[in-house]
Amino acid sequence: MLNTQGINKPAYYSYKFLNELGKSELQNSDENSWICKDDKGSVQILLWDFTYTLPQDSINNQEYYIRDLPALPKGKVQINLSGLAKGKYQLEIYKVGYKVNDAYADYLALKRPAQLTKAQVEQIKKQNDGSPFMVEDVKIKNKQTFVKELDMRENDVYLLKIIKK
Repeated sequence: MLNTQGINKPAYYSYKFLNELGKSELQNSDENSWICKDDKGSVQILLWDFTYTLPQDSINNQEYYIRDLPALPKGKVQINLSGLAKGKYQLEIYKVGYKVNDAYADYLALKRPAQLTKAQVEQIKKQNDGSPFMVEDVKIKNKQTFVKELDMRENDVYLLKIIKK
């Protein structure tokens, strides 16, 4: 999940997201997501796309995965969450996907050097630090449904944290 220079790989963030889910799983009909709640009334939504992209037997995976492979768009995903208590929340959205917390894409952009310099390591770590890509305040009125729409690409992973203030 980390390379020898301590750079977080995308799998690191996926496991980190799993670890940040609350203790109580909420009812959810989507098989590509989990919705959980913690003891403080905050909600966490983990959602993903899994698309197998390696062509069948036409190429060796060690040749295929050493190139830049842009993720194809899969459309929009809409989150509709009811039952949130009335009040103020902070929404934080985290993502892992193509060129988002994707240290390998940054390494490829550097032309795959045999050895990274200290400056390159720091640059890759800074660009892939797991920070939320969106933070906003949300106010939920009585019996209001929380709605958020996100762009989904092949193999994207999102964590939405709806944090009770």
